[in-house]
Amino acid sequence: MLVTLTRIVIEQDNTKYSARTKKFTFNFVNQLKIVSSWANLTDTAELVFPKNIYFVDEGGKKVNWQGQNTIGDTLNPLLLRGDKITISLGYIYTDKLDNQAVQMNEEFKGYITKVVNRIPIKITCEDNMYLLKQVLIPNKVFSSKTYTLQKMIAEMLELVPGKPFTNVSTTVTNNFQTNIGEFRTQGETIAKVLERLRKDYHVESYFRGNELRCSGFVYYPNDLRKHIFKFQENIITDNLEYRRKDDIRIGATVISINEEDQQQYNEYGYVTKKQKRLESFVGDRNGELIKTLHFLNVKTKAELERLGQEQLNRQYYEGFFGTFTTFGLPSVRHGDAAVFIDPLPPNEREGTYLIKQVEKSMNVNEGFKQTITIDIRLDQITEADRQLGL
Repeated sequence: MLVTLTRIVIEQDNTKYSARTKKFTFNFVNQLKIVSSWANLTDTAELVFPKNIYFVDEGGKKVNWQGQNTIGDTLNPLLLRGDKITISLGYIYTDKLDNQAVQMNEEFKGYITKVVNRIPIKITCEDNMYLLKQVLIPNKVFSSKTYTLQKMIAEMLELVPGKPFTNVSTTVTNNFQTNIGEFRTQGETIAKVLERLRKDYHVESYFRGNELRCSGFVYYPNDLRKHIFKFQENIITDNLEYRRKDDIRIGATVISINEEDQQQYNEYGYVTKKQKRLESFVGDRNGELIKTLHFLNVKTKAELERLGQEQLNRQYYEGFFGTFTTFGLPSVRHGDAAVFIDPLPPNEREGTYLIKQVEKSMNVNEGFKQTITIDIRLDQITEADRQLGL
């Protein structure tokens, strides 16, 4: 039998009120939802607490909402935008040796962004991206001769008060260096820059803990963990659709934004750049699914089509598309891989898929669940995977 465990720690921010130094621990929540995906820029959490809940402070003293300044501009409110929050979830269960086991994982760490002070009390939260939404960048031109994408973002992170992230060499992943040409900032926060990089250059950014990942890559092989999911066992429900290759017609518009030097200089003394768009099409023009694929500084149409076809082939597979729901363990992150095992022959549904998004939910009626969105199929499962799933 699985018994759900919850541990929510809120640490007061004393920037506005110096007396706000308390830390509260909650072991119950009415409802909770965490959404995490490389495609969202920001991981989010929503929590709903009952008004009559008791929780404990850092000294172990029981505290209740009643009679407290819950939120607002009153002196020393219990909860305030900017307070730190850590959410851990898990189970107490009986193992194969009839011993009681406890397993909990930290599922979210970030900051409170909004508190709705009504019954029940609702809190919304964001991960470290919240901090990057508060920091304005000075107007500057980042020269392509001096800055890679990673170096530019690393310099911006130095502006975050307290420098809460890991050191620059690991905060911005340097395994994959990306050049985007000359880049100008003007009246933007760091988060707005990341949004513009996504929109204009299709560079994805997300936090993994205190590490900001910002590149054309969204899946990191060294970070991948495999999780076994068996039909009729730990897959509770699914919206998975199995498609055969000959049933799928897919095409893509492929675009490269190239920069060319102009014979003039800007006010900062740098050679001005002009963006030139190179575009073509690969695959089936009449396909049921038409994608848009973006590249940087691809000089010829032939090379653009080759790169586009390679990327399209990785997304053109026979297998599952969609989502499925499982229990709270194993704890899954986007970037992991779901290994499907089907106990029933002919095992056609078996395969390994990268995970694009995970939505974790908990409520008093349904317990702890994860709804997982799969992305690209990697390959067929190995015998080692099968043995791990026994």
